[in-house]
Amino acid sequence: MILMLKKRGLLYLLGVALISFSVSPLCVVFMTKFLSVNFSELFLIPGFYLVIASDSAIRHELKYNIKKKSFLRLFIMLFVFFVLGLITGDNIANVYGDFRTISVFLFFSVLTIKSIINQEKFKSFIIHVFITLSLLDVIFLLLRNSFFNIDLERFIVMAVCPFVISIFFLNKNKFIYSMFFLLILIYESVISTMRINYILIIFYIFYMFFVFVTSFSNRKISLIKMLLFSIGVFFMALKITPIVTKYFEANGSRYVHTVMRTTETVNNFEEGEKTRVNTTLIFLQEPFDLMIPQGLGWRNHIERIQSLFREQYGILSTMDSNVFYCMYHFGLFIGFFIVILFFRLFITLISKANKKTSKLGISYYLILSGVILSMFLLKSWIFVYLNFGFIYSLLIILIRYPDKELLKKIK
Repeated sequence: MILMLKKRGLLYLLGVALISFSVSPLCVVFMTKFLSVNFSELFLIPGFYLVIASDSAIRHELKYNIKKKSFLRLFIMLFVFFVLGLITGDNIANVYGDFRTISVFLFFSVLTIKSIINQEKFKSFIIHVFITLSLLDVIFLLLRNSFFNIDLERFIVMAVCPFVISIFFLNKNKFIYSMFFLLILIYESVISTMRINYILIIFYIFYMFFVFVTSFSNRKISLIKMLLFSIGVFFMALKITPIVTKYFEANGSRYVHTVMRTTETVNNFEEGEKTRVNTTLIFLQEPFDLMIPQGLGWRNHIERIQSLFREQYGILSTMDSNVFYCMYHFGLFIGFFIVILFFRLFITLISKANKKTSKLGISYYLILSGVILSMFLLKSWIFVYLNFGFIYSLLIILIRYPDKELLKKIK
């Protein structure tokens, strides 16, 4: 019996490792070296097989949701746009790339788990994936030059994972672990030079402030420990800031993409982020160009997008906003309906969290929702990149089922 449990535990860990690897930059490097396309399913599917083989609760919930008619209807509708994408585009791989990402995102974002025990197990699985992926991203960034011979200044990493884990441990009063993953978040944000990751650091600071204020009235949160933790974060920021500034200034490309672009955005958001503002509001300015659905496959439509919108609006593709992605690829009316449903989902989740959770819990779920909405409005990555679609759909599950520590009202 003990041997069987150990075997299941090893299978589970191996499954989590394979799933995390499949959505990490390490997998992209591996695929690029041995295959001409990034076929992450080679690791994702075996990973899930091992997880569901070793955990009956997760297996039961996945099977239950796959059989639901609502998901079947969504899948059929998405398949229609897959076929349409094959008609309007010339590369089947590009169409399939969008199809697999949206399929995974839809499935996990609407996944419901009735049993409280199974909810806890599924959330533990998500936390394990986030921790493993955070460490894999760090390994990739540390070895990108010396081992992988990648000489780039910008990298797409899942910085949202260490962000979620850092506030997860903050809720558990495990301040050392929270600090560790906060350092990973800062490191990934700085090295990747992706400005969207800076939003995560800002959200973390806001949430840390909420926890600090709550610690005055919540006996479960040690006021002294929280005070020491806050002081430690403050002095760490003072120490790191000049190092980060020097790193950015050492390279012209880094400096432009980080300091200059961030300064432009802060001083004049509408001008500094003109392209993203245009992609979000383009349906108001050019509705007739968006009437007819173009189907999936954003890469197949770059040339058409630029011929229609580049000169006047500076828009290069549907990559800069999920709102624009939905309006263009699904058509104006269906796309608008999808956007409304997406926002309705979050309003419903937040309203339920408001009824169930403490003040700290409400701030926790507002922060997580803000992270997803920021990505939805500023990028279309959750619809075009498998790793973002998968990870952000798991983040929605965390919002849907509050942690036990956040359910009790503060008296």
